[in-house]
Amino acid sequence: MKTAPSITSQQSLVYFPAVIAAIGVLVSAIYSIQLNRQQFHSDTRHEVSNNLNLIRSRLEGNIHSNAKLVQGLAATIAAEPDITQERFARLSSYLFKGKHQLRNIGGAPEMVISLMYPMKGNEGAIGLNLGQNKEQREAALEAKDTGELILAGPVNLVQGGQGFIGRVPVFTDKGNSGTGTFWGLISTVIDVEKLYRDSGLLDDDLPIEIAIRGKDGTGAQGDVFYGNSSIFDEEPALVTVLLPHGTWQMAGIPTNGWEQSPKNEGALIILFVLGGILLIAPMVVVGRLLLERQAHIRELEVAKDAAEAANRAKSEFLATMSHEIRTPMTGVMGMADLLLDNSLSEKSKEKVFKIKDATQSLLSIINDILDLSKMEAGKLEIERIDFHLPSLITGVVALFDNKRKVRRKQELSLEVSLSDDLPVTINADPTRLRQVLVNLVGNAVKFTHEGGVVVTGEKLLAAGKSYLRFSVEDTGIGVAKETVGNLFKEFTQADATVSRKFEGTGLGLAISKRLVELMGGQIGVQSREGVGSIFWFTLPYAEATTEIEAVETTMGQAATTYRATHQLTILVAEDNAINQQIISSYLRKLGHRYEIAENGTEVLRQIEHETYDLILMDVRMPEMSGLEATKHIRAMRNETNLIPIIALSADAMGENVESYFEAGMNDFVAKPINLAQLIEKIDAVLQEPIHFPIVAQGKNDDGIPATPPSPTSNVDENDVDIAAFLKKIDAT
Repeated sequence: MKTAPSITSQQSLVYFPAVIAAIGVLVSAIYSIQLNRQQFHSDTRHEVSNNLNLIRSRLEGNIHSNAKLVQGLAATIAAEPDITQERFARLSSYLFKGKHQLRNIGGAPEMVISLMYPMKGNEGAIGLNLGQNKEQREAALEAKDTGELILAGPVNLVQGGQGFIGRVPVFTDKGNSGTGTFWGLISTVIDVEKLYRDSGLLDDDLPIEIAIRGKDGTGAQGDVFYGNSSIFDEEPALVTVLLPHGTWQMAGIPTNGWEQSPKNEGALIILFVLGGILLIAPMVVVGRLLLERQAHIRELEVAKDAAEAANRAKSEFLATMSHEIRTPMTGVMGMADLLLDNSLSEKSKEKVFKIKDATQSLLSIINDILDLSKMEAGKLEIERIDFHLPSLITGVVALFDNKRKVRRKQELSLEVSLSDDLPVTINADPTRLRQVLVNLVGNAVKFTHEGGVVVTGEKLLAAGKSYLRFSVEDTGIGVAKETVGNLFKEFTQADATVSRKFEGTGLGLAISKRLVELMGGQIGVQSREGVGSIFWFTLPYAEATTEIEAVETTMGQAATTYRATHQLTILVAEDNAINQQIISSYLRKLGHRYEIAENGTEVLRQIEHETYDLILMDVRMPEMSGLEATKHIRAMRNETNLIPIIALSADAMGENVESYFEAGMNDFVAKPINLAQLIEKIDAVLQEPIHFPIVAQGKNDDGIPATPPSPTSNVDENDVDIAAFLKKIDAT
């Protein structure tokens, strides 16, 4: 049977929380009062220090300003040791025109004062020998020995008042040793009262009391020469005044001394009393505020995670879209190249060229969107490599000249004008420079129906620096004055009419502007509607440190215009059937033997039984990716781990390309595959010139047979079924 609690025990239970709360409030009050006092003392000392530092900085500034004036005069006299009184007075008068605290300046050749400004009132100083004068000898000799400005005083002046005496040694005929011949001294008097007033020491509303010690620049060990010396005994705030030679020490305390307790202490006690009475309500409010704050923090964390996830999703989406679009484009462009190797009617060839143009336009759009995304994320980096500048420029123009002659048959002239002083080899980013030129020349060709396009390159100097200036001038449709400002904006063309008549996303000029600015240059345009346009940009550059040979520009090279000096055995790792056919056709026409692997697992299986000169490795494959297969190969303990591997991938995102090299791949070729680039990479990783273009029947310029070696590949010559495709094209 339970016993009911007694009245006394119930009261204890009721008051126990109150007692605990009261003790808590009392302890908190005592602690807060002590903390408030500490904070008050800290704030007061901080305020005194701030005011003291302000006075100190003004005082130092004025002293050093006067010192610079006198030192400037000393430097002039060092160059004119035979200076006359008239010349001395004229130079000294300039020093008295600005803000200063100088009373007079004297010149003492060989330690005897013979020059003076102003002369009036200071005549008695003429003839004074500083080296023999008992009161001034020590400071004068110290200035001579140290070679520095010595500030002595304060001293009582014959003219009345007090002053600081500054003495600057003058040396002439300074050699490499920096010593020279002692000419004498420049002596100046700084007015003490004016110096103090200009520095704020005499302000009526100054909230602190100040004392200064260190007479004659002797620092904390010197005599007090300003203020009450007792200030140094009251735990003052201390600062050091740096003189041209020596120091002073300044001390500061509040005007009415240090207060022991803050004025708000009574209010703080009342606040705690009220807080004790209203203990529960504030606890609830504070608790609620804390809960809301924690909830807000959680919301921010969730939003941050969502933003990061969205950014990752965006990057993954762009990489996926790049891969998924480039993969079929590889098939389209590869098949188009193979069609061009066959006997087609002119009408059919024109249609194939249109297929390639449309596919290339789609590829350009994808590249533009990827570049824009990289720029917005701050991930696009500028390279610094040596390259041959004229070859790059003529190569860009040759690209469009080929399209004009072979595909569009436009009556349009394309010219290149390079100034004589244009550097031949430079260090910059050739990829991005070429991208900008391709955009500008492409626009000029697209919007010009007759006349011509001229690409100009020249060197210019601006602000003492060398720049390159490129311009693309056309006789095209031009741009209206009111729409020129929109040309360099994303997804914008000159007007809606142009957007409907000419293809394009409007990204080319916007990306060009960002690229030029990333490379440190500027871009602009001059245009007249119906007359033509001049797009120009400038770039800084550095001189190349290596010798770079000119690159011969070739046009119209198709897949069959290259041959190999000897046959290679190549393993092609590719899971897409169309891409297998295209790559196989390329390699067969080049004269190489090849085998196909569907995934990384098959690659590892085949290299155990066959020796290959090279592996062309797709990155994304089922069962085992190209990256995993490459890592397995590089980890092998035999010579197989040295097989050169070139990555083939439709994922051309920069951060993903880096992962290919980290996995152990030797190089990378983006899809759709450019045969010339693939050949260049193969020759590079094998470190020998294996492939050459055919330039004539029989033999090329190097005497190498134009007919390819007889391949022993196990692939049928008719493995690419294009008969039906040809039939459809010729029938339309």
